Amino acid sequence: GGGSLYAWAKDIGSKFTGQDVNAQIVQSLKSLQINLQSCFVAPEEETYDIAANMRADADSITRLMTVPLVQSLLWHSTSLGDANKRNFVVLYGLMALPPIIVCDDYAFSDLYDDYVVNVRNDATPASLTAARKKLESRYTCLGIDCNMVGEANFALPGGACVDPQLDIHGYVVANQELRE
Repeated sequence: GGGSLYAWAKDIGSKFTGQDVNAQIVQSLKSLQINLQSCFVAPEEETYDIAANMRADADSITRLMTVPLVQSLLWHSTSLGDANKRNFVVLYGLMALPPIIVCDDYAFSDLYDDYVVNVRNDATPASLTAARKKLESRYTCLGIDCNMVGEANFALPGGACVDPQLDIHGYVVANQELRE
């Protein structure tokens, strides 16, 4: 229970086999705090390296917080029978999709249409199977991968997630093993 981000991420994460993002976020927050405290007392010539470490921690936290957004989008897109369920798909689409526009504006436009515009008129989860595959193919743009999101513990049409071999300038997959 509870209404915290921690409780929400834990709840939606329990519906997937993916990583425990809460534990990773807490670890990154602690690292960020230690680096900030070190920056305050460090000689000026060392602050650049400490700031770079802080930036890496902030980037990690941002990527990790994207995971429950995507998980929520997938979870709510499996039951579109009433307007409230479709509204949640729109909500999570609006929160999870925007970073995709930076690396693939065409995919963003298609996904926006599928999850935000058209979902209000189509009450079948199967209609979003192709959209889910397109979203998964752009996880790189979000700084996440299939392993981070995990496999659904519920019926999700369209088969298992497969990380693509994308070569998008400036974007790399989140999982080191997938880079090789």
